[in-house]
Amino acid sequence: MHFIRFTYKTLLFHLLFWVLYCISNAFLWQTFDKNYNEAPYYGLTRLPLKIASVYINLFLLGQFFFKKKYVTFFTFFLFNLLLAGFVQTYISTSGIFNYQLFTQYSLPICSVVLFSSIFVVIHQFFIQVKESKQLEIDKIKNELNFLKAQFQPHFLFNTLNNIYSLTFNNSQLAGKSILQLSGS
Repeated sequence: MHFIRFTYKTLLFHLLFWVLYCISNAFLWQTFDKNYNEAPYYGLTRLPLKIASVYINLFLLGQFFFKKKYVTFFTFFLFNLLLAGFVQTYISTSGIFNYQLFTQYSLPICSVVLFSSIFVVIHQFFIQVKESKQLEIDKIKNELNFLKAQFQPHFLFNTLNNIYSLTFNNSQLAGKSILQLSGS
């Protein structure tokens, strides 16, 4: 399975994803809080935790989900989200903890982790469809080559038999047939 290849294109895609996320996140915070000066700072200070949660989840997808170990994946997935939510709540509220604050600070992490997970699963699905189509094409080509390999000796045997019979009846026509066979 080809899960993630770290190429220049992949790196650019990841950078673009996080830049767009920061811009959209800052815009959303500004829309809700009307606090235009603090929103980018707040978003950037919480960004490393979100990045860590997303890449931990990408690792979990590759190690468990795509290997069909769903129970293990969902166990670690929930643990990842809960731990990130607790850390985010602790950082944001200075030790005060309640369920409402935990939910408020966990939702942004959950949303970016779920979005990236859905994106990766859909991307992996299209890769598998492409690979299965290529395997089907290769299978058909191999079957065609096998049939050609079987057909050619049979054709040669029949042609030689016909030329052999022509040598008894008409030697001039047999010579032309041998020339045509050797030319093709």
